[in-house]
Amino acid sequence: MRHKLITVGDDAERVAAYPPIRGFADPPYYVGLRPPPIPDDEYDLWEVKIENVNASVTELWVLEHRFRGQATAQGSFVVKPSRWVQVLPGKLAFEAGRLTLGEHLVAERVRGSISCEVPDYDVQAAEGSQVFKEISARIDLQLAGGKLDFLRAYLARLGPVGYSGNGSFNIAAGVEKGRVTPNSRVDVLATPLTLHHPQAQISGDVMLSFGRPESAPPERLALAFNVPRLTTTRRHGVAGPTFDGLRASLLVDAVDLSKPMSLGDGQVALENAHAPSLAWFGASDAQLSGEATGALVVARTADGQISGRAELASPRAGVKKGSFAAVAALDGKLVFATTRDRALDVTELELHLKNATLQSGQKQSQPFALSLTSPRLRIASGAPRAARGNLHLRVSSAEALLPLVMSDMLREIGSSALDLKALEARAHLELQPPRLTLTGIDAHSGNLRLRGHVEQQGRDPSGALLLSSGPLNVGVTLKGGGTEVAPFVGDDWLAPPRSRPGS
Repeated sequence: MRHKLITVGDDAERVAAYPPIRGFADPPYYVGLRPPPIPDDEYDLWEVKIENVNASVTELWVLEHRFRGQATAQGSFVVKPSRWVQVLPGKLAFEAGRLTLGEHLVAERVRGSISCEVPDYDVQAAEGSQVFKEISARIDLQLAGGKLDFLRAYLARLGPVGYSGNGSFNIAAGVEKGRVTPNSRVDVLATPLTLHHPQAQISGDVMLSFGRPESAPPERLALAFNVPRLTTTRRHGVAGPTFDGLRASLLVDAVDLSKPMSLGDGQVALENAHAPSLAWFGASDAQLSGEATGALVVARTADGQISGRAELASPRAGVKKGSFAAVAALDGKLVFATTRDRALDVTELELHLKNATLQSGQKQSQPFALSLTSPRLRIASGAPRAARGNLHLRVSSAEALLPLVMSDMLREIGSSALDLKALEARAHLELQPPRLTLTGIDAHSGNLRLRGHVEQQGRDPSGALLLSSGPLNVGVTLKGGGTEVAPFVGDDWLAPPRSRPGS
């Protein structure tokens, strides 16, 4: 048995495994428009009525799935095309056999049974998912000894990914007049499931369960996913990251199969991710070094709100690109939640660097610590993503950064005159691609203070900055790729963005 197709698309491997039927097109495409219903006074189609079937089965080929082995079929049924169907009842019992999809082995051992009852189905009275209201069924199947490479036939749209591993499936589920019965359950065990990509490989034991346990809320099906450990490798041999304690759960409003499905509460949690070598993530134009660990929890509510928390830490991480290099121990934290208007509120953002050094060509900073935090950062929905919020930056020693911008002699003079200490800076960020705006800039270190606003759109920044040291003020205007310096200005020189002439 097979059905007709509108298009093949990414289902080419599935369609290639359909059974050929002599005298019919292969693949079986729909041709022309759907014919109108046949009036009763013109109806002259065939009718089949079979009672008390008791038959031996050696092969069943339904769409891409082909069973060969020993089974029995029992029951009674009536089929009157486009008018009426009745099954009272039907049962298919699998004693032993294999299930394949083309050249792929889905299960080496198939045992169990499928039963179905359709008391009285008026074909013209229901369409789409409404047909489930007329169906009661029970499936008890054990599929063991399979190979998971058949998943490629269903997941080709995900790109050039191959699948391998051993898989088994256990189904104990029922439907009563279109409603999933309590304690229905589908269990899948992959030992392991391995994903092969041209650039990397991911592997781990996967346990998945889906059904209607007694603990699930009314009208909800529960999905549980558990991967004790995922390992990764790449072709160039660098040790890949490992992921421990990956778990996911989701409630689905789908007990009534005749109604549209909707998602309920859910959660994804990762206890620990460890990257022994950050070089594994390196791009072609940048070199990464060091190691890092992290954790993640993301939750979803039934009304679609998402919240989560992520943490990252590294005892030593480095990046090198061209003549620039940076090394630091770091830890960070991110707490976020979506809003009613689908924006993303970052309610806690922290990034801390310790024992950090920067290098640009032959110039290198002294070790310093850095802290970047935001009490709230909002990222609006839509594309491109816009963002706005307040930022707070603290650098343990501004003097440590002077070697990057001054010669040794000027560094000593500047350090003594300005009495540089820790650097504290605050600003309001507005990102509306391709424009980035920083307003309310207020930074100070020792005797030096910097205030102003800067806008970046394209290559050339614009804005105004006021540098102060004691009673001395110097104004700096950025415009059209040039810089204008106004010495000895007053404290009121700096005006809000776009309100002062020439700013």
